Amino acid sequence: MSRNSKLALAILILVIIIVVGFFATRKQMPAPVAPENISPVTETPASPKMPAGTPANGNVSGLTAYAWYWQRTAMTNDANTNPKPPVKFILKFGSDGHMSSSTDCNGISGTYHVDGEKLTFGPFMSTLMYCEGSQESIYTTQLTNVERYETNQDGGLTLFLKDNSGYMVFTK
Repeated sequence: MSRNSKLALAILILVIIIVVGFFATRKQMPAPVAPENISPVTETPASPKMPAGTPANGNVSGLTAYAWYWQRTAMTNDANTNPKPPVKFILKFGSDGHMSSSTDCNGISGTYHVDGEKLTFGPFMSTLMYCEGSQESIYTTQLTNVERYETNQDGGLTLFLKDNSGYMVFTK
């Protein structure tokens, strides 16, 4: 066997050892777990008043004109949440009744319905990355519990949660 052949064989064996070692020592990530209190898409009912993806005849221009950054949630039981960092949680409303949001881990999308000041979200779809310490579950659970909204002149959006349990604050 020539010297070049021996060198090529040695390099090939070294590459195989590195690849096998990499996969053998790679930490296995746990399988993604569905966030608590969020029904799978097939079980989340759309608004009975309107077909999915159709905003009501309420004025949605105040919602659709901006990207909204989640700043905090204040709960009546004092269980407040501050996103870390807020710039990761961006909520966008389309004029066609669809919404999208980024979180500190995944992207989500779905539908929303506006009827006057009432706001409800339809089923959500999400990418399924696992992120240790993510606040995504808290955020999406709160969004599914929104029942009405207000915009203010200072450029804020407040989403009020069902049963007067709290509210989510967003800024432009």
